[in-house]
Amino acid sequence: MGAAPGIRFTASNGRFIGWAGLALVAVGAVATLADGWHDSDPTVLAFLLAGAAALWVVVLRPYAAVVDDRLELHHPFHVVKVPLAAITDVEVRMTMLVHTVHGRLTFSPISRTRKALVKGGAPDPLNNYQDLVEERINGLARDARELGGDEGRIARAAAPLPIALVLGLLAFAVLLQLLG
Repeated sequence: MGAAPGIRFTASNGRFIGWAGLALVAVGAVATLADGWHDSDPTVLAFLLAGAAALWVVVLRPYAAVVDDRLELHHPFHVVKVPLAAITDVEVRMTMLVHTVHGRLTFSPISRTRKALVKGGAPDPLNNYQDLVEERINGLARDARELGGDEGRIARAAAPLPIALVLGLLAFAVLLQLLG
């Protein structure tokens, strides 16, 4: 079976809040340093950096991707890999629901607003991101099943970089607080 093209679907919600949060962290860092250097500044800056890392990991990093013959759901601290042939249906509601032969998975970074759900209407992949996500993944899953793709099993793995980044920066900030 041929490999599906690499496609990345970014989060449909929270992006503004994430970038605004990072901007506030930057303002906090500038405000901390604006009145000169103090003994507590390294601790404050370390906590701000840990907060920025947490914002990136939780709000800005999550995404879904089609890589080779599988759908990868990149959550903040783990990745779920689903064979495309195992996917029976994908629908985007308040969260993205991935129905598989093994059960159902949810992925909250791609979602519709309550207003969009009530409004309903015909799918419009050219003008609606959530409809595009549904159509592309469902089409690739259908193609994978028709080509006799392996339904395999769903694999879950920890994402070591985000875990190490957030925990390492938080531990560093706590250590500075204890030593300061």
